[in-house]
Amino acid sequence: MLDLTPQERRGALVVLSLFVIGTLWDLVHVEPRLTPPLPAAMEMPATAAVEGAQNDAAVSASLTVAPTAPTAPPAARHGKAPPSQPLPLASASAQDLARLPGIGPVLAQRIVDRRERVGGFHSVDDLLAVPGIGPRLFERIRPWLRTGGDVRSARP
Repeated sequence: MLDLTPQERRGALVVLSLFVIGTLWDLVHVEPRLTPPLPAAMEMPATAAVEGAQNDAAVSASLTVAPTAPTAPPAARHGKAPPSQPLPLASASAQDLARLPGIGPVLAQRIVDRRERVGGFHSVDDLLAVPGIGPRLFERIRPWLRTGGDVRSARP
C-alpha cells in the first residue's frame, strides 16, 4: 500500500466520503424518467379495443396505425404562402425571396446583395455564406430554390 502522511489520508477520506454522499444523494433524489407521449397518429383509438372482435384478423385490422395527415409547411402556418415553383437564385427579387419560410425582408435583401457582390450563385449551397442563413434555415428553404437562368417571377 502507498505510504501516505496523516494529512493525505485525511484528504483522501474527505474526497471519498464526498463521493459516497453525492452518489447516495443522486440515488435518493432520482426522478422517474417518463417516456414522451406518443404523437396523435400513433395513439390507438378507443374503438380499437378487442371487445367484440370475431377473429384475429379483425383484431389486427383494428390495431393498425392510420397514416398521419400531411401537415402544412412552416410557411403556411405563419401566414406566408410559399412560392408555387422553385425560385431561380439568379433572378429572384428580394420580395420573392421574402416569401420563403424563415426569410424576412432584411435577410432577403442580404441574399440579393451577396448575389450582386459575388456575381451570382453557382449552387444553392452558396447561400450558406450569407450572414443569417445557417444549416437549419438552409434546409428549410432549399426545396424552394434552384440555380439557373431567368424564369418568370413566382409571385401570383
